[in-house]
Amino acid sequence: MLEVMRLVLIEDFLTAWFDVHTEVTLKFCFKVRFQAVKAASSFILLNDKDNQVLHCFSGLLAPIIQIIMESVDKQEDEALIKSLIDLAEACPKFLRPRLDTILEMCIKVRFFIILWRSMELT
Repeated sequence: MLEVMRLVLIEDFLTAWFDVHTEVTLKFCFKVRFQAVKAASSFILLNDKDNQVLHCFSGLLAPIIQIIMESVDKQEDEALIKSLIDLAEACPKFLRPRLDTILEMCIKVRFFIILWRSMELT
């Protein structure tokens, strides 16, 4: 009985967390979305062995990747890229559904590096 209550509480918490992050990642300014992705990534990393958490947050993966790509475009802070690397190391199966998007982003980052280096040489 106690285990069932614990699972219900966890499910309610995850649902509330997911709803808040879904709203944040879609509606607020970049700084708020940036922090939301950092928080979600940290939470996923802390619970990387919990399939219930990974399943619940899989719906946020597309907005998370989109905000990371936006961060890459702004070239201000590398924290989200580092979070993505940490996620890839800790729970690659979580990222697998968006692997094509992640690879496109990696190519874009590589292009920025090449462009930046060529501008330094001139």
